[in-house]
Amino acid sequence: MDWSRVQVALGDITARKKADAYLEYLGKHDVLTKLYNSAFYADEMNRLERRSLRPVSAIIIEFNGVKEANDQLGNDAGDGLLRRFGEILNGAVSVSNHACRIGGDEFAVLVPGADAKAAGSMVDTIMELLKINNFSFTPTRRSACPTESQPAKSVRRSRRSFGARTH
Repeated sequence: MDWSRVQVALGDITARKKADAYLEYLGKHDVLTKLYNSAFYADEMNRLERRSLRPVSAIIIEFNGVKEANDQLGNDAGDGLLRRFGEILNGAVSVSNHACRIGGDEFAVLVPGADAKAAGSMVDTIMELLKINNFSFTPTRRSACPTESQPAKSVRRSRRSFGARTH
């Protein structure tokens, strides 16, 4: 065999794999809080509603006070509040649950297999963790509300009813 016409191309693809993994992470996570983002939330809700025969609860939390912090102390202070709230929220959820930032000051925790009572218990835990951490901008119980979806009922419909109750 004539090896003079054979070329071999070798390359390390480690950097490309890391870049691909980072892009995948960015597609599912909020950069500021490191929680899952609204795209992940929507995809996961769809998946859970299609596949699950168990109830799916979602805790929707409106984090009031961010605008005031931004106006009075600057955007860095508001961002710091959101980051810290994300850390506390992430610490409150177990591996099977998903904490998400779904809007500017709106967060959600998906709790597969939990009824409204169990989700309400998680709301109490979140509120207690915020209190223990001396978190100054604590959501009210009214703005942290669990919704429950049975297999035939959409979590989205439950979320709309939450919006109607809080506004």
